[in-house]
Amino acid sequence: MKVPVQQTTLREIDIEIVKEAYKAYERKYGSSQSFEQIINRSGFCWAEITYHLYEQIQYLEKAIREIEQERAKK
Repeated sequence: MKVPVQQTTLREIDIEIVKEAYKAYERKYGSSQSFEQIINRSGFCWAEITYHLYEQIQYLEKAIREIEQERAKK
């Protein structure tokens, strides 16, 4: 089943948000396309930004859990 998604007229996003998305992109796909190359090819689409930010959040949450587990052992 598919559902509609809204289109946006927003054509730009803060660079810091995209840098966070790129961290997840680079972990998954490597650095064959640099951050600058992606920006020059018109950047990520909204779906890519959402997907990669979600991956980045998961990565950070896992890192926090691991740090907390290590602290609990001490």
